[in-house]
Amino acid sequence: MPLNHPVPDRGRSLLSRSLVITAAFLLIWSCRPGNSGEVTPSGVYQVVETINGELSALLAASGGYSGPVVDRPLPTRRQPRHVLQKAREVMLKVQVLRAENGLPETQLPPFPTTEATPADSKLMVTAILRDVLDLRSKFNVTTPVLPAPEVAGKTPTDVYAGLQRASDTLDALGVPRTMPNDVCRLAVMINEELEGILVARKRTQPAFIAAPGTGSKTPEDVYAQAYTVLDRLRAKVEADPGLTILGGIVLPNRRDPPLTPNDILDLENSLLAELGAIEATLGIASRIPVPPLIRGRTPSDIFDLLARAQALVAAL
Repeated sequence: MPLNHPVPDRGRSLLSRSLVITAAFLLIWSCRPGNSGEVTPSGVYQVVETINGELSALLAASGGYSGPVVDRPLPTRRQPRHVLQKAREVMLKVQVLRAENGLPETQLPPFPTTEATPADSKLMVTAILRDVLDLRSKFNVTTPVLPAPEVAGKTPTDVYAGLQRASDTLDALGVPRTMPNDVCRLAVMINEELEGILVARKRTQPAFIAAPGTGSKTPEDVYAQAYTVLDRLRAKVEADPGLTILGGIVLPNRRDPPLTPNDILDLENSLLAELGAIEATLGIASRIPVPPLIRGRTPSDIFDLLARAQALVAAL
């Protein structure tokens, strides 16, 4: 949580100076041409690492641990679409932190209707940095955090890993932990995306009856179900030239128990990134908005929704 003591005059001066430095770089980044031929993963990574520096400063000011929050292995090969979906996750968490500190929330832009590019991610992470900078005064951060240098040769996988660090730091800053309601909302969205693809392909939507309940489901059960949906979607894409997407579907490394709703949410975001790429291949010009949050959901509810998603994938 932010500190509430007044900022001394000298602190205000340092705060203003650091904001001016970072805002100047922010202006340069946002004014650069926005086509994918001129924006590289290295350029996106530079902004992400600046975000991580700013978030670490907020965490240190709040009295939290300022070192690496979680030591995660490098993810499997990621494409720009996965980077963009991860950036959307970070953007949503930043909005929660802003709301908790009395700042207005920024509306999340829709996912692009064409294959996502580094330029799309650059716009998103620049917006994240702008929103994070507003939090400096709420946390009384006065130490300048200089923009990160650009490092050549970075890949979308590197950018994705940097965004995962940002997501972990936001959790450490007090963003409410992911609940089954949040996971259920994305499971609903996955079903709606699949329904839209079936309509675009003129396929018949299958009748689906949930299997009789076999007791309460655990996060491990739900994660396994989501992983199966993604794996079957991978097989469908590989077998059907009409569903070809850039780089194909690369399954992420499976997480080991114990698992949390956050682990499932990460897998669902991978699914949504792949579905967005399929929609781009099919020329679907609209995107499903994030559905409203429905409270009181359980892992069993999510399990049933993902079981239905499996049936929809089979009908593609």
